[in-house]
Amino acid sequence: MMVSVALCTYNAGAYLEPQLQSIVDQTRPPDEIVVSDDGSTDGTRDRLRSFAAAHPDTVTVIENDRQLGVTKNFEQCIAACSGSVIALSDQDDIWDETKLETQLDAYRATPDARLVCHDSELLFEDADTPATTLWETIHDSHEPESALEPTAAISELLGRNFVQGATALFDAALRSVALPIPPSWNHDAYLAFWAAMTGGLVDIGDRLLTYRIHESQDIGVASGIRQKVDRELSYPTEHYLSLAERWSPLLDAIDAVDSDALVVDETWLRRVIERRQRYDRRRAQIHSPERSLGTRFGKLVLTLLSGGYTRFGHVGLAGTDAVALLTDPFGRQ
Repeated sequence: MMVSVALCTYNAGAYLEPQLQSIVDQTRPPDEIVVSDDGSTDGTRDRLRSFAAAHPDTVTVIENDRQLGVTKNFEQCIAACSGSVIALSDQDDIWDETKLETQLDAYRATPDARLVCHDSELLFEDADTPATTLWETIHDSHEPESALEPTAAISELLGRNFVQGATALFDAALRSVALPIPPSWNHDAYLAFWAAMTGGLVDIGDRLLTYRIHESQDIGVASGIRQKVDRELSYPTEHYLSLAERWSPLLDAIDAVDSDALVVDETWLRRVIERRQRYDRRRAQIHSPERSLGTRFGKLVLTLLSGGYTRFGHVGLAGTDAVALLTDPFGRQ
């Protein structure tokens, strides 16, 4: 089984070399490492060229002439891989030396699995923040299982994506249905949905990666309740609209794919996705300055009573939305 690593970079700085070394030092080394650099200007490209020169039979470096952004850069990198399975990598983490070996064992042990993910140890740049794990921080209700039944995986993903990109190893054949990735989606969440819809997921509780949390990263995690609330309250109205509308390209892609590729009932699948979209649209209306305070409050009550917060988020979001109404009754432009 040929194993590829798809790694994307942009101004990686000093974090890059420990990441690369941790990939090379795997107990089951990858057969191929494809790196796609999205226009770095800080010396990252020079480091990558040196790395490729040291590993000429394994490493391929793609240097973008124009910036693609995180999602499209990963899409390009994934498409360029030759392996039958592909492991995603960020530019600033540290892999446990058994990461690939452990994931491959889980992948082989579950014939229907399309994607294997795992937990991560969080390493905060702020030394005052206590150490924790990814799933403890952002997936309070997530319990790792050896294999998630497809409908259970989809239901959980509709509430919160528990597949961090850098923890994912997936069947390269997944590209036939999951690419291209809509610009409104993060690559990891979109791949996770397609893996669940066409086979299933395996999530293992092992912490096989040290995930750095620092100010310069594109996507991070909030380290505490106060930070989570502050971030939620800081989002503009357009953020909630984009959450609602991102489901449309997924529904379009489901319509376009051969129904035999799906392992779940398509009618059920469309119904639960459309239900999540209605939830996001209601939250967008709650935060919309174009609607009256009474209408927005009514949408909050309807979302709460219909179970939207518990099904697709958590009750704390109802409190956050209520605070937004009380402190900013005319909405954020």
